[in-house]
Amino acid sequence: MLKSFHSQSSNFNMVRSKTSKKSTSLVITAVLLTLLVVCIVSSAIFSVTAKSTEKDAKQASFEAEYNVQSKVNPNNSEYAYATLVSSEGYLSGALAMYKSIIARGGKYDLVLVVTGKRIADIIRNIETYRSDPLIKRVHIFIASYIDNPNAKIPEPRFIDTYNKLHIWKLDQFGYKRLVFVDSDCIIFKNVDLLFNCVGPVCSGSDMGNTEFFNGGIMVLEPSTKTYDDMMDKMGSPAYKSYDGGEQGFINLYFDFHRKSKGWELERELDEAASEQEKQNILTKYRETKNIWRIPYTWNTEVPMYYFFKYAYIQRLKKQFRIIHYNLPIKPWKFLNIPILDASYYWYEYALQLPQFSVLPAALVGLFIAEVFVLVFGITCSNTLFPMLLSKVLPENSCLTNTIHFKLKRAWSTMKNKKTQKRPISLYEGLKKTAILRVWPIASVAIIALASTLFFIKFVSNDFYDPHTQWISLFSTIIMLSCVSLSFYRQFVKEQTRQSIVSNFDQTQLSMTDTSELTKKIIRFFPLYQALAIFAPPIGFLGVCLFIYLTRLLFLVNVVILAAFALVMVALEYFVLKNLGKQTIYTTFRDMLKIEVGKV
Repeated sequence: MLKSFHSQSSNFNMVRSKTSKKSTSLVITAVLLTLLVVCIVSSAIFSVTAKSTEKDAKQASFEAEYNVQSKVNPNNSEYAYATLVSSEGYLSGALAMYKSIIARGGKYDLVLVVTGKRIADIIRNIETYRSDPLIKRVHIFIASYIDNPNAKIPEPRFIDTYNKLHIWKLDQFGYKRLVFVDSDCIIFKNVDLLFNCVGPVCSGSDMGNTEFFNGGIMVLEPSTKTYDDMMDKMGSPAYKSYDGGEQGFINLYFDFHRKSKGWELERELDEAASEQEKQNILTKYRETKNIWRIPYTWNTEVPMYYFFKYAYIQRLKKQFRIIHYNLPIKPWKFLNIPILDASYYWYEYALQLPQFSVLPAALVGLFIAEVFVLVFGITCSNTLFPMLLSKVLPENSCLTNTIHFKLKRAWSTMKNKKTQKRPISLYEGLKKTAILRVWPIASVAIIALASTLFFIKFVSNDFYDPHTQWISLFSTIIMLSCVSLSFYRQFVKEQTRQSIVSNFDQTQLSMTDTSELTKKIIRFFPLYQALAIFAPPIGFLGVCLFIYLTRLLFLVNVVILAAFALVMVALEYFVLKNLGKQTIYTTFRDMLKIEVGKV
């Protein structure tokens, strides 16, 4: 019994020892994992802190270099136009907008309030072309980033807009009155008259909420004191923006919907009987400070252009001064042309920018690379691919059986055999549809989608000609599709050849009349294939030209564009749907001709 106790005690000690060792190893493992996690987190924090410090240092460097009198207001002018630029796309819009101001006789320079993540790129884009007469009149103010204080931001385009508040700080450089014009505007008549709108803020009614103003056009008296007060009140519940952007906040800050009065300077000048009367009217408005509501012709929002075309043509065509492209998709995005025909008003001025490139080297290089891929891919599909297929795929694979099914039907037709069509299972039917119809259509659809996403993410540039970008996208889709379909055709041809060699008597083949088989081959099918390749880009340019020449006919242009798209989709579908079957039939006919030639 004592031995038994010692034995149990010994076993217990061994178990406890093992448990103790196991616990110790678990503790050590946990400590090591904790240390590893701490190291990773610390490294990440250090990296973020280092990047943040580097970013702050760059910001401070840019501010020290550019936020000086000699660069923000080198001519010591009291008046200037101003706009916000937070990306190279908005820079493109801002420069086109200012070009339209100059083209209409605008006398004052433009101040760009530059902020965001791409400050260095924006500055480089400006300084590279500083010798251009347009860019000489453009000045830069570097602004620290103001985060949108609203928890819910309805649209991404509102994320950066609170940085407009920096405009009120420009009194530090001698400016006494500024006309703020959004980068997504184009001017149709001289708007220097707006500098006679005197008061804390002047703006026009917003089409979506007429009691409040639309911040695309604002005349204001810059004041750092007002800026500081705005920053203090920005997060207050009483000034919470009703639209998620700066527009709602500024409206509430100035109590625009209750305090604004109608600014009728333009109308009164038109009705004045003499030059002296005009001078008296100007003097009256220059000496009267108020929160003014300017007429909607000074800020015609683009939905008015599209949805109220009759009113636009009858009332606004000769009166409106500014079109404001206040839609989520901006005119400098290549996807916007030619869908929204009003973008061609912007395009006319974008063409005149020194940064604008009709045939950019990057897209030319991409096209050359695509040609190389096309030649190399088709060469491989015609030579190397059939050889690999013959070695990889067995002679009686399920794919060969599917193609053999089509051949047997064609053979029956040629022999005038009125046999009943063999019923096929659901699996066989799906397999036949997948190989002969879905495969080519899906491959082109995937290539088109992937190419479009690739272009939007990496290739598109807001200073490249939008038509060139569209044609470049078309060429990418067409060339990659040609390579993909070339491999598909070679695959079908090789499978067809294997099926014929394995399942048909060569003597019978050499005595077969191919006239019935020829009837199954669509006449001019190679022509349809050529049209499917060349018609989309050529037709697209034709549609662009038509829309460019027929602006104001929005509904007609929508119909033309929709008809073109439907015709192109129908053509592509017709070619891709029949590509597999036509390849089988033409391969069969060619092999029959070879057999007849042998005889």
